[in-house]
Amino acid sequence: MHYSRGKTIRVRTLVANTGRIVRFLGRFFAGTSFQKKDARFQLRMKCRGVDLSFNSVEELGLNPLLASPHGNSGGPALDVMLNCLTITPSDSILDLGCGKGGAMITLAGWPFARIDGIELSPKMVKIGQRNLRRLGCARGTIKLCDAAEFTDYDPYTFLYTFHAFNAPVTIRVLKNIQASLERLPRKLTLIYKNPVDHDLVVGAGFRQTLEFTHAVPRYRIYETNGRIA
Repeated sequence: MHYSRGKTIRVRTLVANTGRIVRFLGRFFAGTSFQKKDARFQLRMKCRGVDLSFNSVEELGLNPLLASPHGNSGGPALDVMLNCLTITPSDSILDLGCGKGGAMITLAGWPFARIDGIELSPKMVKIGQRNLRRLGCARGTIKLCDAAEFTDYDPYTFLYTFHAFNAPVTIRVLKNIQASLERLPRKLTLIYKNPVDHDLVVGAGFRQTLEFTHAVPRYRIYETNGRIA
């Protein structure tokens, strides 16, 4: 029997989703204390009509050489990390590749003046905007945008990403951040979950200040004061 590409993707998605449900139930009932907290967070979001489900690159119609799958990174793990940072009402944060807004939902619990996101997938932007409305997260917006083309970094003192894109895009993002710091020297903090492109970030002039391994994938925190190389 020959499957069309669409049918093949749907079968793969069904198998993957089944596996995720089994893993979720395992964490909910038999996981560590931290895993149980995360599972309860996921369930609360689901009960409130907030869609934070996983999506593959194929489902989103994105280029797998440039984009990464969508997975939620909001919840207790992010809160644990944020609790170790100094965040004030004068700070603003941008989520690069914000997906469905999961991290933005958690960030809304902290005193950022502004919480914005950019996302390449129109489907994700629509879902993310709906999620934020349902939870009353009104301090920011999600913009449909290719991160490689985004240049408006000047308003932000924090950046966040869950490895939303691959190295060719990361390089362009870092160049645009460098240009912003040339225009407006300031302290800038980068929160990077699943820091695959660590070497590129350090090579661009950021220095790693913290690492958190309580969650998988891990978080690394980078900072720069003023201009970077």
